[in-house]
Amino acid sequence: MGMALLAGAVLARRRNYRAHAWCQSAVVLLNLVVIGFAMAPSFYSQLAPKIPQAMRKSYYAIAAGHAALGVIAELAGLYVIVAAGTNVLPNRLRLTDYRAWMRATLILWWVVLLLGVATYSAGTCIYSLLHIQADDRSGHSHPFLSRKHPSETSSRSPGPPAGIS
Repeated sequence: MGMALLAGAVLARRRNYRAHAWCQSAVVLLNLVVIGFAMAPSFYSQLAPKIPQAMRKSYYAIAAGHAALGVIAELAGLYVIVAAGTNVLPNRLRLTDYRAWMRATLILWWVVLLLGVATYSAGTCIYSLLHIQADDRSGHSHPFLSRKHPSETSSRSPGPPAGIS
């Protein structure tokens, strides 16, 4: 979606405003679906119950920042769509400086996207480390972190019992 946002910005720079409007609107509306079906349920099940106690841990702070700024970015995107693309709003609520609003919204979306990547990356690393630690406690070594060659860590049959040839 980040690349589609940049493509939409390029369309605006080339003065192809109709294609720009369609591109950016599609990204904002598609993102609304992703938020509703994936991000919000994940937030409410994994992060919200741990707020505010877990905010001292960077993973939770980054995820909370991603969620808070993400809501603001999505609302700003929806506002720009309604204010710039329709006549639904009264005159006093319509945009007067389209460029400033759109650029600010684009920058905010990129900040949120980068926080999302940081959250996902940190979560993946934490998940992997937890599984490696669990393997260590259970006596199994992780094949990629073991100093031994994987063929040495596999279980081999010790051979036939003594006295049997």
